[in-house]
Amino acid sequence: MGLDRIAVVGAGAWGVALANVGARAGRAITLVARDQKAAAAFSQTRESPRLPGVAIEERVRIGDFHRAQLRVGTDGAVVVADVGADRVAPAGGGASHLVKVRVSDVDAAFARARDNGARVVEELTTWEYGERSGVVEDLGGHRWELTQTLRDLHGRWTA
Repeated sequence: MGLDRIAVVGAGAWGVALANVGARAGRAITLVARDQKAAAAFSQTRESPRLPGVAIEERVRIGDFHRAQLRVGTDGAVVVADVGADRVAPAGGGASHLVKVRVSDVDAAFARARDNGARVVEELTTWEYGERSGVVEDLGGHRWELTQTLRDLHGRWTA
């Protein structure tokens, strides 16, 4: 059994150098970066800031195993995996899913998502039925609706 497909975990200088060696040897290499923002930049520039002046080989796929993860409370998480295996991306630029997450401070959560590289799909809006929500898309293309209940069904303001 040969090693035709190899994942290199870590996109620092050593990881990029190792990925390039494998690609030059004819292997299908996936370079897995912990930082999705950095991985998106690598995909565009084909160069790691940790190894300036050295191009990442075209055979190196960057970010096959990425996921979006959102902490919920003190011990919960929502994890959305990227496309791969039997999971396919939506065709025509559409969205195949939206994860709706209720938070206690939607303005702070929305700002944090934007500051960390999320693209705003729908700005925050306060709806007449008492919800305030907005939609962001992370670097992996996953869409998240962040929402906060401002008023309950009986018209009482909760925030």
